[in-house]
Parts: sequence; C-alpha cells; structure tokens
Amino acid sequence: MVPVGRDPLPDRVVTALPDRLTERLRALGAVPATAGLDVRADAGGVTVEAEQERFRGPGVDHGGVVSVRVAATGTVSVHANLPTDRMSTSALDRGDAAGRIARALRLAHGLHVVDADRVALAAGLGPLLMVAEMDPALLAAGAGSSRTMKMADSVRVVPDESVNLDALLGATAELADGLAARLLDGFRKSR
Repeated sequence: MVPVGRDPLPDRVVTALPDRLTERLRALGAVPATAGLDVRADAGGVTVEAEQERFRGPGVDHGGVVSVRVAATGTVSVHANLPTDRMSTSALDRGDAAGRIARALRLAHGLHVVDADRVALAAGLGPLLMVAEMDPALLAAGAGSSRTMKMADSVRVVPDESVNLDALLGATAELADGLAARLLDGFRKSR
C-alpha cells in the first residue's frame, strides 16, 4: 500500500513505529499473542517479523503473516507465506491468493499509519523454491501438479491505479481479486 501524493512520515512517527506496530499487529490478531517479534528499525523504516514455528511432520503449513514493513515514505508492506507442504511445494490459487491479499490490505489499513487520501496497491510472489498452481486443499492429499516449477525470480504486480483509502475496506475483496488475477497471470508468464 503506497500513499499517493504525500510527504514522508515525520521523524516522530517513524520513531514511534516499533512499539505502535507490535501493539497493532497483536491487537488485530495478525500474529499470535505468544509469537516472538523481531523489530528492526533503519533509516528506511521499521520491519516487524513474526517468529515462525518450524514446520514439521505430515500435513500442510497454511501460511500466514511473516512480516510487516512500514517505510519512512509511508508505504506499508505485508509479507505472508503461501500454504506449503512438507516437501516445500507452495500452492498458488487465485481464490486463496485473493483471500490472503484481502487480509493483507485490511491489516495494512488497520495499522493506521497511512496518511493519504489515495493509495496505490501492489502484490508480489517469491522468491519460492517450488510453486504449484493448485487448490491448497490438494497439498494435504499429496497431489502434485503439472504446473509445478522452480522459481528463481519474483513476480510483481505493480500499481496501475490508485484507490481512495476510505473506500478501500468496502472494495477489499474486489481489489484483492484483481491483484490475485494479475499475480497469477504474471506467474504463468514467468515459466
């Protein structure tokens, strides 16, 4: 989420971000209350990374929020994992991706750090070891896909328009679906 036409965040806001972000991430339920958080601040902004449990055994790691970064420019980035099986194959599905993007948009909005009337939205994928275009529910069954691929590069959906920040929550599902469709199209073209 990139604020359009705004000045960078004031230094006092950036200085308060580490505490503010950890508090908001827990209050919004984006990370478990018991998860450790690694907070890093630099001249470019603040990153809060959630401690990840090591995935073991049979089944599927359903993914979730890994980190949030707020840049000094006001840009908010939410990083999350895709569903992954024990063989490190990640499932990419338009409906699942749209749901994850929608949750990321609501989270970015809920952090209350963007101070702009309009924002541009972007999405990305990668780098990942193996990605299969498939329903994540099939991972648990061990179903493979002929579309499995190694992925060395990332797929990015760059902003092509801006949206009113106040209208974002009412249109989250539609905006997320559009980003997911473009992300999946970029994924298919990258092979």
